[in-house]
Amino acid sequence: MKTADALPRLEELKKICGNLPAALAAAAAETRVNVDTLRMADRRSPSSFPLPHGNSVLTQEEDTALVPLALAFSISNMPLSALQQRDLVLQKWGHEVSRAWVSRWVARHKKELSQRS
Repeated sequence: MKTADALPRLEELKKICGNLPAALAAAAAETRVNVDTLRMADRRSPSSFPLPHGNSVLTQEEDTALVPLALAFSISNMPLSALQQRDLVLQKWGHEVSRAWVSRWVARHKKELSQRS
């Protein structure tokens, strides 16, 4: 069995067994995939990272929702400045962000944003 096919079973066994070593051993025995291989695949799986980063200012939903807002202003020929984006985040979600955060956010979403945004 492939490692990717064994990961859903490992997730089920984590709930049943209660701890990771026992779940890894049980999953390895059932799927015939090496314990170390399963451990590394589990660490790299998206389910291991519910948030993009522990220090994230916005949740994934808020971050995703900010893209269409910035695009809407750009389409109306009023692209947002860094200060306006900071104010928008503060008014909409109550989070104070820095000018550097705005620059990093734009860099992260540069494929989704137009040149003017």
